[in-house]
Amino acid sequence: MSAAIVRMSSVSKSFGSQRVLAGLDWQIAPGQVVGLLGRNGAGKTTLLETLLGLREPNAGTVKLFGQEAARLDDAARARIGYVPQQSDLFESFTPAQLLAYFKSFYPRWNEARVEGLMSRWAVFAPVFHGRLVVLAGGRTFSGGAELASMLWHTHRGVFVGEEVGGSDQGNTSGYSWNVVLPNSGLRLSVPLLQFRLNWRPMQADRGVFPQCDVPPEVVEIGNRKDKAWRVALTLLDQNWVKPANAVCPR
Repeated sequence: MSAAIVRMSSVSKSFGSQRVLAGLDWQIAPGQVVGLLGRNGAGKTTLLETLLGLREPNAGTVKLFGQEAARLDDAARARIGYVPQQSDLFESFTPAQLLAYFKSFYPRWNEARVEGLMSRWAVFAPVFHGRLVVLAGGRTFSGGAELASMLWHTHRGVFVGEEVGGSDQGNTSGYSWNVVLPNSGLRLSVPLLQFRLNWRPMQADRGVFPQCDVPPEVVEIGNRKDKAWRVALTLLDQNWVKPANAVCPR
């Protein structure tokens, strides 16, 4: 029989007074496929993070490929893939710190490829500090709705039109990076952008509402310079600094 590739012996892990793993003994044989099932908070994520050396157990030993999980060599780390749904381990990391952390797991890290991707999100200057008027409506959804929500909650603009079509709470936008794994040929679509909004929604399952309500008129459908556009120009001509000081024309 082949030696186990995963071996956990008497592993315990607690967070304060809450014990999540209690004297766990577990092993996985080569070629074995395992699925973890359990309710939220049962300890599935803690088990995986402890198994991979991302969390240190309070007691017990964890070995991968015959090595201590916290001291894997480059060859062992290169055999591991881990895609967390979400982890509070990384909440305080900047993007550069996060990449540096993951780089430590991969001896064949493609530095040129990563630098090329990071350059696309370089900080641009100058930052616009002028008056901003946002035209929004029922056809504003997905990424547009998320951008509208950020502008609204940060008080960066005056909204003109009607309630946006997307939720005020935000969602994952349709921006992704399509890759093909070289060995298996598996095709993956990796989301590149997700807005995670930490503020309380104005109304559950509703979109951003305009300060200047300008419902669409049937006779102006398809006309880019409609009534909402004309109201926006009027607002830009006003001498206001903060959106709250703008006066909607009647």
